[in-house]
Amino acid sequence: MSEGRHTGAWIVGAIAAAAAIGLAVWRLDTPAPMPPELPAAQAAPEPSATPTAPEATPELPLEASAASYRIAERGRIAISSATFEPGVPVALDLDLPDEVRGADARPVRIAAVDGRQLRTTASLLAEPGSGVRLELEPDWLVPGRYLIEVTTAEKVHFPMRRYVLEVR
Repeated sequence: MSEGRHTGAWIVGAIAAAAAIGLAVWRLDTPAPMPPELPAAQAAPEPSATPTAPEATPELPLEASAASYRIAERGRIAISSATFEPGVPVALDLDLPDEVRGADARPVRIAAVDGRQLRTTASLLAEPGSGVRLELEPDWLVPGRYLIEVTTAEKVHFPMRRYVLEVR
């Protein structure tokens, strides 16, 4: 009879462990919520007579020339596919500090929420501290969210920086 109790306890423990692993995997697959949408253009605040502390700037799509955008380090940007010109690559300038970008083009992996993946390289921008440039075909950038991972030259376990791109 005691062998039956041990077997039952082992089965209950195995089920609990499987449930915990399933919950952890489910949480990894669930995308993080996006911040609330902000209007593309906001009026400048009225000048005040008293100095105030600087406010944090919201993440807004930057004004850009034809399909050229800048994303802050570990940042996100939302862009409209209406700005894409057929056959003209979409240029994404990714901020990346000089000490981690290295001297060569950086490997990049782009994962779309629909399961597509693209492996490419980002070229170094000429000016120090300006980061790297990633050029993508506009046909590949269908509306949706994209995770961009740039492999850095850091000497750490996970040498990468991540950026989020949303195409509307």
